[in-house]
Amino acid sequence: MIPAVQAAPHTFAGINEYLSWDHDRLDGILADVTRMVDDGELERAEHAYSEFQEGLQRHIRIEEEILFPLFEQRTGMVKGPTEVMRQEHRVIKEAMQLMREALACGKGASFHEGRELLEEALPSHNQKEEHVLYPTIDRLLAIDERATLVARLLTT
Repeated sequence: MIPAVQAAPHTFAGINEYLSWDHDRLDGILADVTRMVDDGELERAEHAYSEFQEGLQRHIRIEEEILFPLFEQRTGMVKGPTEVMRQEHRVIKEAMQLMREALACGKGASFHEGRELLEEALPSHNQKEEHVLYPTIDRLLAIDERATLVARLLTT
């Protein structure tokens, strides 16, 4: 099991607030890794990349195992936006694997190829989540359900 994310800097009012924060946190880690690669610090980059990959895998697992089923159950939309997001997750995982393999082999240029693949998928994917999926889930849940779910996600 992937460990839960380090303690968040504050409490979160809803799913959108928490997972948008997590997107930003992961973006920051990836930016640091990219700077390390650009500076030729591939060993440091590989170590830091592990944190990014574990964090993004955890984030995807939260969505696929908890949020997507909740969204589908509450809205009745099974083959809608969550199916598209699952397909995008496959591309994101492929890009992560390419970056991991490149760093393991000490190939900075190959890392950037994987990063480009990730950058083709991730921004629009995150927009869909932050502007459609997460706010919809927040609206579908009562305040106490939302608080319970956020607490669960923080420890997942």
